[in-house]
Amino acid sequence: MPYSSIAADQQFTGWSQRYDRSMLQRMLFEPSFRLLLSKLDLRPGARVLDVGCGTGNLLAWVADAFPEVELIGIDRCRPMLAQGLCKLGERAEFIQADSQALPLPSRHFDVLLNTHCFHHFPDQAQAAREMFRVLKPGGELLVIDGWRDGPWGHMIYDRLVPAFEGEVLHASRARFRKLFEEAGFEVLRQQRGGWFLPYLLTHCRAPLAGKPAVPAPHFKVVGRSATTTAAAEPLDVSVQGPHRRAA
Repeated sequence: MPYSSIAADQQFTGWSQRYDRSMLQRMLFEPSFRLLLSKLDLRPGARVLDVGCGTGNLLAWVADAFPEVELIGIDRCRPMLAQGLCKLGERAEFIQADSQALPLPSRHFDVLLNTHCFHHFPDQAQAAREMFRVLKPGGELLVIDGWRDGPWGHMIYDRLVPAFEGEVLHASRARFRKLFEEAGFEVLRQQRGGWFLPYLLTHCRAPLAGKPAVPAPHFKVVGRSATTTAAAEPLDVSVQGPHRRAA
């Protein structure tokens, strides 16, 4: 059966309560976050969007490293977003929405991040186009997902992961490059990280001159906030106080 957004919703809702306790946090996610942060150089006031932010762990790392940037996280899974809001409080804004139809203005963000969830997007080409649309000319996109090239990556990400998660698709190095170049990006570099659980960083830039970005037909901006839209309102749950990751 083809993988769907509904299947992703059900999986992540089921995982949400134990997600931060998973051994994958230390074995895969945290090492990849360190690599990603080593590539970031953010000026004060920069707008950063984490597409598929989950429980907000990466946003917490970025908040610690760059305390003067504007942070927004988008995810379909409300229970995970609620945990992110409890961690970061008013330091970040969280919006429940589909990553393939971002309810956000065009050419609005300086940096987009996406880690370990691109394989859950049923329409990866559309997700790439939406990332391009909301990124400013000259803005940067950093995507990390499982490195499925080579025999070991193929075993993990093409065989073991689909056995547990369904028909998800981990893109190859070549497919990532093709998807993002067709969306309008310049691919700056691709870098493998990790050993037992290998991952791939694809680092892109939206060219200063190139494909024009048009307003998205799937939402209208309303209210005082540029990120408050008719398609998705900022998450409204009780805040238990901001929490930072352990040093």
